[in-house]
Amino acid sequence: MSGTILVTGANSFIGGWIINYLLDKGYNVRGTVRSEAKESRVLDGIPKDQQCRVSFVHINDIATDSFDEAVQNIDGIIHVASPVNLIITDPEKDFLLPAMNGTIRVLQTAHKYNQNHPNKIKRIVITSSFAAVNDVSKGLRSGYSYTEKDWCPLTYVDAVAAKNDYLTVYRASKTCAERAAWEFLDKEKPSFTIATICKPMVFGPCINDLNSLDEMNSSNSFLWSLITSCKDAQMPDKR
Repeated sequence: MSGTILVTGANSFIGGWIINYLLDKGYNVRGTVRSEAKESRVLDGIPKDQQCRVSFVHINDIATDSFDEAVQNIDGIIHVASPVNLIITDPEKDFLLPAMNGTIRVLQTAHKYNQNHPNKIKRIVITSSFAAVNDVSKGLRSGYSYTEKDWCPLTYVDAVAAKNDYLTVYRASKTCAERAAWEFLDKEKPSFTIATICKPMVFGPCINDLNSLDEMNSSNSFLWSLITSCKDAQMPDKR
């Protein structure tokens, strides 16, 4: 393989694994991070002989910062960056706008770049979530096969009304962001294709070292909380 892939949210749990996989497959990688300190964290999880094939662009706020520099000479994009704060003070500011605007800004920038560099960026993969697919009102649905027609029914308005209800706000943010991506594709007709990965939970070792347990990804943190809880602790509500 050859070419360069942009990975947003490079210092995230999933981003770290994606970068290592791409390097193993022969790709060069450009990652977006918020600071030089985050760069170092990413590089610490990469074999030294492959670190020269990784470059970085600083994106402090995915909802407002420009991705123009990030997409230069890129062949594909894996958009991982998305808010996962467990503490909510403002549903729009903390989740909805970063998730939706961040996704749209990546797509808009790639579309604009391809107009001047025909078909350079061929595909964009977005890490969505099973939260965008699952309708919890229908229960566990054992044996049911989900398709592209399945959507979480939560809306932007639902998320704003939910205020500090983390699960509702998170599910709505992932749903709104993915819907916005497909609507962009239908309306703008870019030359690249997109794919969304609707993962449920993601467990495993952390490639990027953690300074504290507060930096652990949310899926692993649920396991950690269960393992370290007292014998009378209740199972977390993951409806």
